[in-house]
Amino acid sequence: MDKKFNLARLGILSIFATNFIGIIYFLTPIGFIILLIATTSFRKTNNIAFLFLLIFLEIVWFMRIIIDPSLPYQYYFSRYLLGEVIPYGLLIIAIYLGSMYQNQNKKLYIHLATGSILLIITFSLYFSYFQLLGKEADGPSDAIHHITQLVNPNDIVLLNGGHLMRTLATPLNYYYHINTITFIDFSQAN
Repeated sequence: MDKKFNLARLGILSIFATNFIGIIYFLTPIGFIILLIATTSFRKTNNIAFLFLLIFLEIVWFMRIIIDPSLPYQYYFSRYLLGEVIPYGLLIIAIYLGSMYQNQNKKLYIHLATGSILLIITFSLYFSYFQLLGKEADGPSDAIHHITQLVNPNDIVLLNGGHLMRTLATPLNYYYHINTITFIDFSQAN
C-alpha cells in the first residue's frame, strides 16, 4: 500500500489518511460521538431490526478500519471504500436523534437533538462548500476540454501509457464521445 500512496513519508500525519479519520470526517465529530452512544443505547433494546442494522454496520466498519485501513485521498476514495459505513452510520444517527424527540423529558432531549443536528449540518457544510465551488477538478477539466477542442469527431486519439492514460480515456470516451485507443507502449500499435 505504501508503494502506491507513499504514506510512510508522512509519519504521524498519515493517520489522516485512514478510514477511521475518514469516517469521523464524514459523520462529523458530533455525529460520530452520537453514533457511539446510539450503538450502546440500541443494544439495550429488543428491536431486532436495529440489532441487525448495528451488526451489519459493525462488520463493514471492521472490514474498513482493520482489514483495509487506508483512505489516501478523502474525496475520491471515500465514496468507494466507505460506501456502506457512511449511509448506515447516518441512518443510525438519524434514528437515535429522532428517538430523542420521543423521550419523556422532552425539553432537554429536544434541545440536545436540535443542537446536534445543527452542529452536524454546520460541519457538513464545510465539505459541501468546497464541492459546490467546483475547484476540485478545475485543472484536469480544463486540460481535457482543451484536448477536445483539438480533436475532430472522426479522429482517433492514441494514448500511450498505463493507468494515467486509461484514466484520461474514460472522460474522452464517455463524456466527450471521442474515440480513443490506449496502448501500454506504441510498439504494440504496429
